[in-house]
Amino acid sequence: MWSREGLLAFVGAALLAMLLWPAAWFEGQSIWSTDKVLALEPWQSEADLQGTYPHNAELGDQDVYIFPQLAFVQRHLHEHGELPLWNTGIYGGVPIDGNPQVALLYPFHLALLLFQSRDGPFSPWRLSLGLTWLGILRFVLCAVFAFLWLRRVGAGRFAAMCGAAFVAAGPYASLWRLHTPEQVFSLVPIAMYFVEGLLRQRGARSLVGLALTLGVSHLGGYPQTSMLFCAFVIVYVWLRAERGARSRPLFQVIIAGVFSGLMALPSLWPFLTYLAESGVGHLRAAMPLKPRPMSWAVVIGCGLAAWAALAYALRWSRARSKEPDAADKQVVLIGLVVAAAFWLAYLGGGDGQGLHLLFAEVTGHPVRELPYAALPGVLKPFIEVNQDHLGVLLVLLALAAPGLGGMRGLLVVVLIVGSAFPLLYQAVRVGMPLLEPSRVACLVPLIGGFLLAMSIESLASMATDERRARLARAARGIWGFALPGLVVTGFLAKHFFLGWPDAVALLVLALCAFGLAVPRWGVRLLGVLAAAFAIWPAYRFQPALTEAEVYPETKTIRFLKREAAKDPDLRVFCVDPGVFDGNALLVHGIPQTLGIDGMDPYNYLYLVLSLNYPGQVPPRRDAWTTSMFRLERPPFDLLSSRLVVARKGWVPPAHFKIVHETPTLVVAENPRAAPRVYVTGKVSTNILDVLERPPEDHVILTGGGVVASASPMQQGSARVVSRSLHEKVVATEIDGDGWLVVLDGHLRGWHATVDEQPAKHHAAFGAFRAVPVPSGVHEVRFVYRPTGFVAGWKIALASLIVLIAFVFLRRARVASRDHHSSSAPGGADDAE
Repeated sequence: MWSREGLLAFVGAALLAMLLWPAAWFEGQSIWSTDKVLALEPWQSEADLQGTYPHNAELGDQDVYIFPQLAFVQRHLHEHGELPLWNTGIYGGVPIDGNPQVALLYPFHLALLLFQSRDGPFSPWRLSLGLTWLGILRFVLCAVFAFLWLRRVGAGRFAAMCGAAFVAAGPYASLWRLHTPEQVFSLVPIAMYFVEGLLRQRGARSLVGLALTLGVSHLGGYPQTSMLFCAFVIVYVWLRAERGARSRPLFQVIIAGVFSGLMALPSLWPFLTYLAESGVGHLRAAMPLKPRPMSWAVVIGCGLAAWAALAYALRWSRARSKEPDAADKQVVLIGLVVAAAFWLAYLGGGDGQGLHLLFAEVTGHPVRELPYAALPGVLKPFIEVNQDHLGVLLVLLALAAPGLGGMRGLLVVVLIVGSAFPLLYQAVRVGMPLLEPSRVACLVPLIGGFLLAMSIESLASMATDERRARLARAARGIWGFALPGLVVTGFLAKHFFLGWPDAVALLVLALCAFGLAVPRWGVRLLGVLAAAFAIWPAYRFQPALTEAEVYPETKTIRFLKREAAKDPDLRVFCVDPGVFDGNALLVHGIPQTLGIDGMDPYNYLYLVLSLNYPGQVPPRRDAWTTSMFRLERPPFDLLSSRLVVARKGWVPPAHFKIVHETPTLVVAENPRAAPRVYVTGKVSTNILDVLERPPEDHVILTGGGVVASASPMQQGSARVVSRSLHEKVVATEIDGDGWLVVLDGHLRGWHATVDEQPAKHHAAFGAFRAVPVPSGVHEVRFVYRPTGFVAGWKIALASLIVLIAFVFLRRARVASRDHHSSSAPGGADDAE
C-alpha cells in the first residue's frame, strides 16, 4: 500500500504544487515574501524597480522579522562554518538558541546552507530560493502523508485526495505558508499517519516515528502550535480507539510525546530560559481581558446569552422531531439560533468570524481587487480571520454524513475556543496567560480534512433517497445560519463581497435545500469543489519575486557596509520606522540598535523606556517606537549607536555630524556614542544618574551586593583583543580597583573569567555587563555557553539512543518469538 499509494500521492501533490506556484517551478522565482522592504527606504528611492510593492502587506513579518534573522544565521554558517547561538545584530545582543521562531535546529533550516554557493559570498537571493523550495517540499510531504493518513482511517482514494488537498493547501496551511505555524503544521500529517499505526497495533515503528515527527515539529518555530497538536493527538486517540482498548494507544502516545519533548530540549530549554528574561510575559499581561473597549456588563450579559443560545441549539438538535416536515423547519431554526449565538458573542467581544467560516472573502481580500476591512472593532488581518475557514460545501457534507459526531463536536469546540468567545476567552487568558486562544485554529485543517474525506465516503455509499434527505436537512440548517449572517455583515462591514466560489456554493446549497437528488458522482464533485473552494482564498497569496527584488543593495547600504567593515563595534539607529524597518539591516550583515526579536529582552526595553521618559511610560512593547527616543540625551549615548539614519528633513541634535546624504535620506554620526567597552572606578546604584553625565564616566550597578573599593582606579584603558559571536576577550590596564563595562546584553548563558579565573559579572545600567577588575594588567574573557543548550543536547541524544535501542530490542524479541514458533513441533503448521 505504501509504495503504490505513496507514489500516487507524491505525483498528485507535485502537480498541485506546480498549479499553485508556477513562478517557482517554471520561472525560477521565489515565493518567500521579502518585498515589503521595497516600499521602505532606502529601497523605495534607491532601488531601480518598477513594480508595485508589497504584493501582500500581511506577510510583513516574513520580510522584516523572520528573513533577516535567518539571513544572520545562514551568513554565519556560510562564512564561519559554525552554528550561531547569539545574535549580536539587534539590541545589545539576544540569544538565537532561545528564540523559537528562528527555528535554529529545524532540519529544513539547516538544509538552507546547501543553496549557498560554496566559494561565493552569502546571497540573500539564494536563501530566498532555499526557503521557497524547502517550503514546497514540506507542502508535498504534508499532502502525501495527509493522503496516507486518511487512507489508514478508512477513506477511499478519491475521498482521501480531497481531504489531503484541504489539509495541505487549505486556508490554514496556505495563509501561513512559509511562516513558522506552517513549519510546524506541515509535519503533523506524518504524525497522524503514525498515530493510526498505533491504533492498528503497529507498535514499535509507529511509536518511534511519532516521537521523531513530533520532536522535529517542536523545532519548527511555534511551540504553542506544536503543544496544541500533542494535546490533539491524545483527544484523537480517545475518539478513534474502541472502548475498552484505549489505554494502550493512549499510553504509547503519551510516551511518544514525552520522548519528542526530550529530543527537542536543545531548543525548548533555551526558549524557556529566555522566556523568563523576555518581554513576552509582560506584553501578554498588558493585553486587556476585553478584546474591544466595552463594559464588563456587556461582556458578561452577551456572553451568557450567547452560551445559552448555543446550549439551546445543541439540546434542540439532539431532540429533533420525527416528522419530516417539522424536522426540516427545526434545522432552519437551529441554524438561526446558532447565528444569534455568534452575533451575541461578537457584541460581547468575540472576533465576529462566524460568517468567515463559510465565506472567506465576505469582507474583502488583501491581494485581489477586494479591499480588505474586518468588521468594526475587529482589528485582525485576513490571515487571522480566515485561518479556520471551512467553506460552505465542506460544512454541508460534514453535517449531512452520519457517524461523525465525535469529530464534529471536537471541531465545534475548537472553533469556539479560537473565536474569542466571551467568558471562555477571559477564562483561557487568566488560566494560561501565555497562550493565544486563536492558535487552536491549527487543528481545524486536520479535523476538516478528516470530516471531508469520511463524509464523501459515507454519503457516496448510501442510498440516493437517504442521501438526498440528509443533504437537504444540512443545507437548510446552513441557510438558517448563513442568511442572517450575510444580512448583518452587509450592514456592519465597510466592504461586503461574495466571490464566484461563494456564489456557486450558495447555488449548490439552495439546490440541496430544495431536495435535489445528488448521485454518487455528485457527492464526489461536491468533495472536489469543497477542496478547491477552500484553496481559492490563499491562491497566489505569496509573491513571485526575481533576484533583483530580494533585498537589493543600494547606495546607502553600501555606505553602511563600509562603515561596519571599519568599525566592528558599529550599531546603527534608524529614527523612522519606514527606514530599515524591523531587522532589515541584518540581511546585509549590519548591526542595528533596535529590531524585532519576537521575544525582546525585557531589561533592555525597560531601560530605554524608563530612561527616556522616567515615570511616564509603562514598560510595554506596544509603547515602543523609535520616534520616542531623545537622541540629544545621555541615555541614547549609552546604546553605542554611532550612526543614525533618518529621512531628509530630520533635524539632528547639535552635536551630530552628517556623514552621508541621498535625495531622501541622511546618515549622521553621534560622536558621544559610548564605547562598547570601557573601564571606570565610579560606581552608582541609582539608574537615574545616567541622565546627568556621559555613560563612560561611570557605571550603575542595579543588582545589589556591591561593596565600594577603598582604592578605586583613576586612570586606565580597555581594548578588545578578539571577538566572535560567542566570545569576547578584553585587555585591561588600570591603576586601582575598577570595573570593566561591556555594553552587550546581560542575559543568561554568558560566563566571565579574569586571567582564566571565574568572575561574577553584574548588570550594568540594568541591561549590560560589568565585571570587577583589580589593579594592573588583566585579560577578561566573556564566553557564551548556555547551560540549557548543552544539557538539552545531552538529554536529546540519550533519548534518541533509547528509542533506537527500543526498536532493535523489539525486533530481536519478535525475531526470537518467530524462531521459537517455527522450531516448535509441527512448526508454523501447528501454530496455524
